[in-house]
Amino acid sequence: MNETGGLFARKPKETIRSFETIVLSISGMRGTQVYEALMKSGKAEVTLYEMRYNSGRETKEKLQQGTAQEEAFVKLLNDCGILSWDGFDGPHPKGVLDGRMFVFDAVVNDSQKIHATGSENFPKHFREFEAGLNAILSGKN
Repeated sequence: MNETGGLFARKPKETIRSFETIVLSISGMRGTQVYEALMKSGKAEVTLYEMRYNSGRETKEKLQQGTAQEEAFVKLLNDCGILSWDGFDGPHPKGVLDGRMFVFDAVVNDSQKIHATGSENFPKHFREFEAGLNAILSGKN
């Protein structure tokens, strides 16, 4: 049968068309950093926070902020295959004594939720996504 229907019809590849929020928390021995991306007036506003503990209370200290056009940010999300991250649970590899842990949460395409976690075990293109966020923060996007 042809591609328009029947037994061998191809399912259209799902992509991210829009996003509301992205939160990526990365923890290591030296602390926790949190990237937050929000849609504001047609732009992705990316903020990097460091979690601090003061007098027994956890606070977020803003380190950097940058913006990217919505289309460029959505392209980054799709290029990194963010939809495929949903449900990723990367256990810490045996024999690895150190490393970073992450928690990723996103709301895309008008309410579709994505959640992923791992400990020195990351989904495909994780490092590229992190590099993309850092490029936005440094104004190199």
